[in-house]
Amino acid sequence: MEQKQNIYNPCLFTGIIGDPEDPTDSPATFPLTLGLYIYDFVSFSTFDEVEKKIQSALSRIIKVDFMGIVEWLLGIHFQ
Repeated sequence: MEQKQNIYNPCLFTGIIGDPEDPTDSPATFPLTLGLYIYDFVSFSTFDEVEKKIQSALSRIIKVDFMGIVEWLLGIHFQ
């Protein structure tokens, strides 16, 4: 994932995700925003395809409990 750190919040990154394990996979068309703090993170995209890509990629390398829709993380409100 090529990412760009948010200039207002150093815990937020936005970028386009692709699957580095699958050379035939094309990068997502729409961006993903990832909020990261120590071991907690939240991902957000306006498209389900992008959310599925990040969930698939993370599930292959670490055990992750996806908890569904999040509204708040560390004082950041996601709508």
